Amino acid sequence: METRIYDAAIQRWGAATQIAMFAEECAEASAAATRYLFRDRGTLAEEVADVEIMCAQMRRILGNDPVDEHKRAKLRRLQERLAALDASNESEGDDDE
Repeated sequence: METRIYDAAIQRWGAATQIAMFAEECAEASAAATRYLFRDRGTLAEEVADVEIMCAQMRRILGNDPVDEHKRAKLRRLQERLAALDASNESEGDDDE
């Protein structure tokens, strides 16, 4: 059902408009995150939901394959960074012995 809703929105307003809306929702989420951290105000969960809906529409527009390819690469890089930090922390602990 969600896919039909995403497709209907893209068909109704067009890909360019939905891409602009994606940018707007990301900006709103960014502002909500700042409020959440520093002023404990705002509706971060609501903005995350908006961004997730727009991300799903971007996948419909761009296709899953290119998004998944970039996601895999970025997750691999994150995993490598975490492993490097773990190794660094382990080697720092060795100096204490």
